[in-house]
Amino acid sequence: MRVYEFSQHSGVSSKKLLEKLAKAGFKVASHMSALSDDAENFLKKELSNIMLERENKKQSKISPQVYAAPINPVEKEDVIKVIPQPVVEKKQIQRVVEPHQKNVILKPSLVSDIADQIKVPVNELILFLLKSGVIAPKNKVLSEEIIGSIARHYDAKVVHEEKKEASIREKLAVIGDKKLERAPIVVVMGHVDHGKTTLLDFIRKTRVAAREKGGITQHLGAYQATTDHGSVIFLDTPGHEAFTKIRSRGANVADIVILVVAADDGVMPQTIESIKIAKSMHVPIVVAINKIDKINALQLETIKRQLAQQDLLPEEWGGETVIVPISAKEGTGVDALIELLILQAQMMELRADAKAPARGYILEAKMQKGFGAVGTLLCQQGTVSIGDYFICGDVVGKVSSLVNSAGKSLKQVGPTVPVQVAGFEQLPAAGSDFIVVTQKEYKKARSGASIIEHIVPKNILLKERSINIIIKTDAHSSREALLDSIQKLSKKIDVDFAIIFAGVGDIRETDIDLASTTKSLIVGLHVKAEPNAIASAQRLKVVIEQYDIIYKLLEFLEELADKGREVKMIKTKIGEAIVRKVFDIKGVGVIAGCYVQDGKFVKEGSVVIWRGRSKIGEGKIYTLQRANKNVKEVHTGYECAFGVKELTDYMVDDRIECYIDIPEERKK
Repeated sequence: MRVYEFSQHSGVSSKKLLEKLAKAGFKVASHMSALSDDAENFLKKELSNIMLERENKKQSKISPQVYAAPINPVEKEDVIKVIPQPVVEKKQIQRVVEPHQKNVILKPSLVSDIADQIKVPVNELILFLLKSGVIAPKNKVLSEEIIGSIARHYDAKVVHEEKKEASIREKLAVIGDKKLERAPIVVVMGHVDHGKTTLLDFIRKTRVAAREKGGITQHLGAYQATTDHGSVIFLDTPGHEAFTKIRSRGANVADIVILVVAADDGVMPQTIESIKIAKSMHVPIVVAINKIDKINALQLETIKRQLAQQDLLPEEWGGETVIVPISAKEGTGVDALIELLILQAQMMELRADAKAPARGYILEAKMQKGFGAVGTLLCQQGTVSIGDYFICGDVVGKVSSLVNSAGKSLKQVGPTVPVQVAGFEQLPAAGSDFIVVTQKEYKKARSGASIIEHIVPKNILLKERSINIIIKTDAHSSREALLDSIQKLSKKIDVDFAIIFAGVGDIRETDIDLASTTKSLIVGLHVKAEPNAIASAQRLKVVIEQYDIIYKLLEFLEELADKGREVKMIKTKIGEAIVRKVFDIKGVGVIAGCYVQDGKFVKEGSVVIWRGRSKIGEGKIYTLQRANKNVKEVHTGYECAFGVKELTDYMVDDRIECYIDIPEERKK
């Protein structure tokens, strides 16, 4: 048994177990270390003694309180009468109390609660569980299976309670000012096509990967996954190069990073970038080496060496980085990975302030038909309910709907549960702070809120050789990524793209009018064109290009730039010949008879004549013949005759060079 497994069984944190083992002289490196038989027996004995001591201390503190007050003669006599009560054995109590009077509610409950239900002291129940091989302090939650065993042992009747889900606000009212234990927020990062979405697909048991265009995740998705080990919030960040900003935003709100590395690829450029982002945020990194079904053990060691070079030294090599080999497609090792995430979260002791005003982050924002502007909210503290007023950056609103990652409508949502919020008066910017406020604060902010409009001035100055573009995307993050990518492309190919307008939402008739006025091309990413817009575009001859994958759109723009580029021609030598005879033909002119020594001569070419080191002249070939036939080109080893209108002064043994103009190739 490993330390973290013993922690899960005993309810004592791995940190405390490691401290006890160290004091006792056991050399245990971390929570992943395996316990020896001696160490395991030591912990069982130590924990059983501690639990008994606690219960005895508790009982001793309660019972002597009867004698703690000053006793006057009258009170003393009353007390003496109380003391000599007959001691009734446990078996006698069990005989007196009928089985049906001891009801046990069959639901996960604390040890102390079960003890109250079956009417036995907590320490007695703890000892019974210990003898049964279950280490459980009084605040340990027992499963229904264990509770059923307890009920059978103590002759208690099992009652199935009708479940009634309490609202989040009711739960908060019960716990008062205490902070709630919250689910860990885990961001999944790594190189493109290394299996990040496939991993989440297996965990959530949904077809997320299949729905993504081109198999690439192009939005930041937040999903809540309920597992056998607990609840985990996963952020699925895109792996494409264009989405660096989204990946950074994902890491900003995360508690733990899963770095997915494909076993058949190893550490790639975006893997290194993801490592840098995670390290800058100072969050734990758990490495999942995916596609292990495709490699052997030797290749696995090679990847570990690559990770060590990035300061991610594996735990088995004396470092602190936990590495879990998995197959996201087959599910191998995924359960072990989730166990480690839950364990890491327990050691971090993550809490959310239950009484604090609700606030969180908008991870993504888009326009949705029937709802208007919506945003993916990750609440970090407090509770958000339908009807709440809020401020989100420069935008205000009132919550009109809450939908979780499974598509279920909610009335309210607590910390770290990702939901889609509707009710924004304008489209919020991704990454904005979301704060629930009073109606008074909302009205004040609304009156002073800035209305963001993208207006192109009538006298806009457009560069003569620029390519004018209007951009429409489905989300702010897509807009950011596309603008960033176009800027990089512009520098790479030295072509100026003039962005006339970049907005979020479907392509509308107003976009067509703007494109017509500014002579622009409209490009859309993940958006549709409205019927009126299509008709208007046909009438005004405006070009609309729509794409579902960003790199396909960028490839189109690069091809468009190549077509409109001013081609620079380079004069290039292609052949050389020696004059062997000169002909003066009536009605035709002076013709040079030559022997091609190298390369070739072409009819469209131009020539330069050299006599020794002196340049005699140059001109363009207007006629080229071989064996008294007009030809387009003559190659090495053949004789030919050609005429140049500008030249007539040929001499035998003159050297003739042939040139053509070719487009200059871009040097990459």
